Amino acid sequence: MKERVGLGEFDRVIMDEAHNIGSELSKFLATRISGREFHDHLTSPPTKNWSAWAALQNHYLTSRLKDLKRSKAPDAERYREIATVRLLKRKVALLAHADQDGWVLSPGGYRGEYSWDCIQPGRYASRLLFKRADRFLLTSASIRPRTFQSLFISPTKVTFREFPSTFPIARRPVYIFPAIAYSASSTSEELEYLVGIMDSFISRRRDRKGIIPSVSYDRARLFKSMSSYGASMIIHERDELPAAVKEFQASSPGTILVSPAIVEGHSFPYRDAEYTIIPKIPFSDTRTLIHQARSRLDKTYGMLETAIAIRQMSGRAMRAEDDQNETLILDRQFIWLHRSYRRFFPHDFNESIQHIRSLPTPLPSLAVQKIPRK
Repeated sequence: MKERVGLGEFDRVIMDEAHNIGSELSKFLATRISGREFHDHLTSPPTKNWSAWAALQNHYLTSRLKDLKRSKAPDAERYREIATVRLLKRKVALLAHADQDGWVLSPGGYRGEYSWDCIQPGRYASRLLFKRADRFLLTSASIRPRTFQSLFISPTKVTFREFPSTFPIARRPVYIFPAIAYSASSTSEELEYLVGIMDSFISRRRDRKGIIPSVSYDRARLFKSMSSYGASMIIHERDELPAAVKEFQASSPGTILVSPAIVEGHSFPYRDAEYTIIPKIPFSDTRTLIHQARSRLDKTYGMLETAIAIRQMSGRAMRAEDDQNETLILDRQFIWLHRSYRRFFPHDFNESIQHIRSLPTPLPSLAVQKIPRK
């Protein structure tokens, strides 16, 4: 390997959790300018022709940097200001050279923040990721052929291989019980019925722990307040997830972690959790300007991300061949979602699905099976 640019050049590059490439690219390319940055360092908010506005701001910040370098202010204060202005200058320089048709400006964010999002971040994948190597190996339990299409990679350059799961199918059932079509307009009667089904499922599994990905913090609080097993449920605020996970892992059988933040990135193997209840399908927010712009170009936008989220939810508590996890999906909308976009779900998930009309008998707990904690 010859050291040339950055880390150099390689024969192979391996990217794990590759289903997240599109979202990570989107985050990397996104530009945010806070209300405070506007107030302290820029001359005006963006106009409709914001690329021209950014060019003017870039010119202004260039002059501002020259003034700061000549300033007689104390060094610590001056250097801090120079660093802040340089960072902001990089942001507006990027916007000044951006194609307005390929980006969406969303004003009025948190405390006057403005945000710019790339409509098709996958167009930048080759330039930013797939370079300086002969081959790239992308691995994920959720990656689909559609992922490569969104990254603008030609099918002729991709070899897609999906391997059978080594986890016994009997130990990872996915039960579909279409209780309600959960939405913001769901009635109190529908929610009472939904929580009643959840409680019935939980009642026969009090000898083990479980998780409920709640999609939102408000719903986590709602489930805890309505459930007969609310006293056994651990919920948390946005900055309390690590403490909540630690508490849950140290808790006794019967405890349930209810959180919108455990879709992925967390593992609950063996007796840490033996069932997962998904009360609501995690659809992306269709109200945002960037979602609407992407949907105009791709009618299926958001469906792949939703399928990935469901697959990730069902896998948090199934981590080994001798582990087990029962997944219960209660949102009726899953039926049309899966019927229309089955190809967005991996084979190991599809083969686990069981459509049921009554709640199933629990699998024998891992404690009964005498499978130790690992």
